[in-house]
Amino acid sequence: PDRVKGGVQPTSHRKTAIPILIEECLKAGVRKKDITLICATGLHRKNTDEEIRQLLGEQVYGEFMPSHQIVNHDSEDRDNLVDLGTDELGDRVILNRQVFESDLAITIGHVLGNPYGGYSGGYKMVTTGLTHWKCIASHHVPAVMHGPDFTPVSSHSGMRQRMNAIGRHMEQRMGRKFF
Repeated sequence: PDRVKGGVQPTSHRKTAIPILIEECLKAGVRKKDITLICATGLHRKNTDEEIRQLLGEQVYGEFMPSHQIVNHDSEDRDNLVDLGTDELGDRVILNRQVFESDLAITIGHVLGNPYGGYSGGYKMVTTGLTHWKCIASHHVPAVMHGPDFTPVSSHSGMRQRMNAIGRHMEQRMGRKFF
């Protein structure tokens, strides 16, 4: 995710998990050149190179940045987005093209109580970090974030229901699940 989520300490979840996942992909026969790391920035500003270095660590940064295999998502780059129509709640679903076309999409985040979305994790990273502003606008607006069902750290809020519906629709259209 973007820098707002923190995690630059030496034992952060990204610095621990990503090298292990890369190693497992390589052992399974994935070619290193076919691995892309995407910063799920949503509508936040893009991470700078130095912020990416801090988030991923020297080893991963050094192996993947020179070959342009680390990129920031751009929520307004229509050429790198795929319109997947609308979900069961009528919300627009527009996903990052690289994620949509990938053989395997793995999200690395943290699970933490979130006053609006119930918790970080699950579909939240994809539905907020790797989509178009029209998709984000379906759940990141006051009417949803401060709706009558608002309960801090609840998995039953309207916001969470919208993110889940968008995530399920993405998986259905891709023909596979996120990991």
